[in-house]
Amino acid sequence: MDEIKYRVPSDGVMQDWSDLNEDALNESQKYYEALLTSLQVSVDPNPQYDENETYIPWKNENDEIDHARYLSLLYDLANGYGGYYTY
Repeated sequence: MDEIKYRVPSDGVMQDWSDLNEDALNESQKYYEALLTSLQVSVDPNPQYDENETYIPWKNENDEIDHARYLSLLYDLANGYGGYYTY
């Protein structure tokens, strides 16, 4: 019963992150952050960029990316493509 209840969808590719070297992990992190940035920009009514034209995400009082704020806006807008669930 637990196997069915807690089953996680898989596209057939299961990765063991412990087998990756540091360069591969950094590359995966950059890809993940690029995906998040596109979702963040999609709900930011006035996106800000630094001198390198890199998006500056909203931060919370701990100076961390305010994921709760993005999730809230994505949920409210539904963004036409399920951005809330993707985030």
